[in-house]
Parts: sequence; C-alpha cells; structure tokens
Amino acid sequence: MSKKKNTIIKEKIHIWRKAAAILSAIIIAFLVWQVFYLRAEIAEIREVTTEQTTTATTAADFVIDFGTDLNEIRELLLLPTKSYTLFDAEDYVPEEEEEESVISDMFTYISQIGLSRTIEEKQAALDEYFALEETQTLLTDNDLTRLEDTYEIQDSSQRTLLTIAISEDDAQYTLTNHFDESIEITTSIESTLESEITNISTLTTRIDTLTAARSNIATILYESGEAGDALTLKGMWAEAEYDTDSAYEYYLVNQDQTRLASLTLSKTDPETVTWLDLTTGESQPIDIDDATIATLIEPLDASTSLEQKITENREKLESLIADPAFLQALTDNEVQMAEAWEDDEGIYYDIKDLEDNTLSTIYIDKNTGKVMVRNADASETLELMAAVATDSSKKKLWICLKRSQSTVMS
Repeated sequence: MSKKKNTIIKEKIHIWRKAAAILSAIIIAFLVWQVFYLRAEIAEIREVTTEQTTTATTAADFVIDFGTDLNEIRELLLLPTKSYTLFDAEDYVPEEEEEESVISDMFTYISQIGLSRTIEEKQAALDEYFALEETQTLLTDNDLTRLEDTYEIQDSSQRTLLTIAISEDDAQYTLTNHFDESIEITTSIESTLESEITNISTLTTRIDTLTAARSNIATILYESGEAGDALTLKGMWAEAEYDTDSAYEYYLVNQDQTRLASLTLSKTDPETVTWLDLTTGESQPIDIDDATIATLIEPLDASTSLEQKITENREKLESLIADPAFLQALTDNEVQMAEAWEDDEGIYYDIKDLEDNTLSTIYIDKNTGKVMVRNADASETLELMAAVATDSSKKKLWICLKRSQSTVMS
C-alpha cells in the first residue's frame, strides 16, 4: 500500500473521530439542558403546592439517576463530572418525617401543658390546705411551722422534719422526712401528712438520739481522751465525718492515709455504732464508749509501708544471722557478721574479718527501707543487689585478664 493511500485513510479516521466528538458534545449539551430544565420545573412545582410532594420527590430521584448516567458518559469522554442534586442532602428533610415530627411535638407540647396545669392545681390545693385554720392549729399544737413559700415543715429549732414536693415528671405528690426517706402516701397527701405530724415525736426523738451520738463520737475521736490518745500514740487520726444516705461514717487512718478501721453510725438505729477492722474485715456492733473504742484501736498495725519494709528487711537479716547455713558461709569465707547497731538513719550490720577489722557494712536505710552495702572507708555505697552484680563483674574481669596473661605467656 502506498504512502498516499495511507495518508488518505488516516485523514478519514481523523474526520470521523472529530465528527463523533462534536456529536457527543451536542448530545451532552442536550442532556444537560434537559437536566436543568427538569430542575427548574421541579423547583416551581415545590413552590406552587405541597400537594405534589410525591411527584416532586419522584422527579428529583429521576434527575439524580439521570445525572449519574450522564456523569458516566462524561467520564468515558474524559470530561469533568457535575453534581445534579437539587439540594444538599444535609438540608433535606423528607416531608413525611417533618410531618411526623410536627405531630409528635404537638402531642408532647399538649402533654406538657396538661402537666403544668396539674402541678399548678396541686400547688393551689396545698396552699389552700395550709391556709385552713385546722391545719394551722395542728402545726401549732405540735410546735411546728411551715417555712414560708415552701412545703417544708420545721420544728422550733428550724430543723426541716417533713417536705412535700410535686414531681415535675408526673405531677405526683412525694413526702420525705428529715433523713430524705420517702413516706408512702396512702389515701391522700393531707391525711398522710396529718398522720406524720401526729406522730412527729418519733421522728424528733430519732433525730435527737442521732445528734447526741454524733456529738459523742466526735468528742471521742477528735478530742483528748482514751481513744484520742491511742490514735495519737500510733500516729493515727480520724478523718472528717462522711454523711451517706443511710449512715455517718468515720475512718481511722495512718500516716500514709491508709484506712485501717471505721465506725459507722446508722441513721435508722443510732443507739449503737459498728466497728470494722479494714485490715481483717472483721466487724462488730459496739457501744459508743471512749474506753471500748480505745481498746479496739490498740491492736491496729498503724505502720506505714516504709516502716513495714524496714521491719521486713530487718527480720530477714536477723533470721540469716541465726541460720546455720549462713553461719557456715561466714566461717568458710573467714568473716563474721556483728550484731546490729542503729541510729536515726539506719540499722547496721558490720562484716568483719577474724582480726575484727571492718570490711564493709550491710545496713537498712530508714529513709527508703532498702538494704545497702557500704565499704570500709565509706567511699562507696550501693544497694545490695547492685553490689553483688558489681562484685560478679569484677570477678569476671579478673578471670578474663588471667586468661589473657596466660595466652601471652604461652
């Protein structure tokens, strides 16, 4: 085939490709025009009437699907894609969901109106009840008053004994006593309140007993006396009183602030207090008595973690001194371990040769509880573990040097 003929064929292919591109561009332009035309129509439909919501939604879905297909064609032609959505998805709330939300909100709103009215009516009924002469006489006869603008009943010491409230959740009456304990409302709030007022002495006696018990415990634990002195002797003290729903609690702690024991005074039964040894878990009811509490404090181990560590290490060293195997090790190495001597900084055990010369000193550091090693001239101090590792390293180095010398000489 000649070069001229090849050139003619290439020109024809180029012309066909150019024509195809122009035709594709015309088709895309037409399709794009259709999309925007549909968008304009849908927008007009949405503005004119809400009755055609279903039709508009269907048309919107059509435009989105159509736009997706169109973008696939654009990608094949290596053209940039476009967004054909009618609105942002985040801003779109389907009409049905919006309608359901409105309906739900309306039900909630009407319920809230009804609840508010019920609460107001019950408040008015209570105000009317407390305004009655019979109610005022009942309060006066029992040396009680109603705190102004509230539904709290107080005694002459201004202690709130009873409280009426109306729940904001369901507009029901609630009645609680001085200890925030709920009182069951049997027939009506008025009759239940009158019954509680008639028997108010039971509540006030309980409050007085509890108050006296708290005062007694505070004196025992926080002031000088048998129990207070026992705590001081052990380096302990009592934390501030804890007020819980059912009791008043008092924790006894050491210098690490570790809780070693507790006293619990029940609000329902303030005649006795419960002692709990937190180290053993043993508990028992006891009388609120200074001598009794002091007796229970005496056996408590109030040592701190540092003191416990020092004691533990001292016991280990003392047991070694009495151990036959360790004594034999001392003899085999021609050394002896002297009895302990002590100062404010540590507990010391001198290691001596048979001529009574001090070679080093093992001691327990009272500041850290660690077992230390100090050489004879006190120029070096290491933990026992580090000293053992150092000596081991020195021995290994000496063996290596000996081997090197032997090799050179040979």
